[in-house]
Amino acid sequence: MFSSLNAFNSLSPVLRRAIDQKKIAGEFTAQVLLEQMRALAEFDQQNSTMRSRLLKWKLLAIALAIGVLFISPLPFLLRLGISAVAIAAFIYLSIITRRLSQFAISQNIGAVALPFIAILKQDMQAAQTLSIRLDLTPAIVSKKCTGTSKPYERGAYKKIIDTTYRDAWFDGSARLADDAILRWRLLDTICESKRSKRSSSGKTKTKLRHYKRSLVAIGLSLPNKSYGVTASASHAPASASKITVQPGDKRSDVKVVRKIKAKSLDPIDPRALIEVISEAYKRATPPTRSAA
Repeated sequence: MFSSLNAFNSLSPVLRRAIDQKKIAGEFTAQVLLEQMRALAEFDQQNSTMRSRLLKWKLLAIALAIGVLFISPLPFLLRLGISAVAIAAFIYLSIITRRLSQFAISQNIGAVALPFIAILKQDMQAAQTLSIRLDLTPAIVSKKCTGTSKPYERGAYKKIIDTTYRDAWFDGSARLADDAILRWRLLDTICESKRSKRSSSGKTKTKLRHYKRSLVAIGLSLPNKSYGVTASASHAPASASKITVQPGDKRSDVKVVRKIKAKSLDPIDPRALIEVISEAYKRATPPTRSAA
């Protein structure tokens, strides 16, 4: 159970500070950023595994306390002593679990941000830096709550309470190898719906459902010496994205916004970001050249 604590202490001061502050922000080369993110993702996986084990041990401890105290044929004082030890173990494990929970970071880091930066690295010069702001805090936390509805009824559910969370967890910018400037922003809006209904046996059952809407916003600033831009979508597949094209004197900007809906808290597919960037590039054309 101390492996996660030891793993945390073995992290570099930069990574320990990132976990404590629940953010990564600043200018990095893609390689340095990837190394930090991989270390954080590996630590979080180890920490998550240990917390799952501790939960099982806690359940075993409380089951042992109850079973020995009320079911076991052992002498009363012996049963009382064993139960007291089991309860003490439960309390101790709860303290350790709470400590490890403070190290928990968002699943988006390993599932979305890490593969995205790995792909982005291939389109950047090795020494070129990128700017990012990465929120490591899980989405369902009190500081990200934007409101809670009053209880209401719908169908068989006699009491429904919706709580909304706003998680603007990832944005940044990078200059690519073709001199284009890429900017991105990811925002998740989550509705946690707690629904209660009474079963035929008279018992009240409560279900927890999650609905997530992810907004992926991409801005691509293209140098006019290398690209032109077109608002025409004739050569691009139909999509649910909103696209804005703004020509300029030296650079032309393409903005693409896509909304992705889901009925779970699972991270979005990182390929969605690449697809949106591809949509922006599909508005790029060879520059118009005047006749010699």
